Amino acid sequence: MVKSLNPFIDKILWQSPARTIGQYQWRAIVYTLPVRYGAGLKRFDFQFRRASAFGSAPELWTDAHDFPGYARYLPSYGLPKELAAMRARYEDDIDPVMGVMPKAKGAQLSLALS
Repeated sequence: MVKSLNPFIDKILWQSPARTIGQYQWRAIVYTLPVRYGAGLKRFDFQFRRASAFGSAPELWTDAHDFPGYARYLPSYGLPKELAAMRARYEDDIDPVMGVMPKAKGAQLSLALS
């Protein structure tokens, strides 16, 4: 059973498989906010937990902004750079859940003003 300590997460709509980066496991999630913060609003974020050598890590995920190296003033917020690749890898899965329309292949933007 997956648990979350974040009071801003109402329901997790999508989650990636856990990926070990260094001594932590990371996952990407799409979740909804509770009604008091905006019913139906969806957010994307990363969560981490300490990786276990024996596969017995507890199902207790922590938000990326609580990561020990997190720094809001850095370009990647002090998070592992591999997370950008994780986001790109699962983009086709994340966008429909977030409500983003898929890109039309071969479509071009017309700039005709007449």
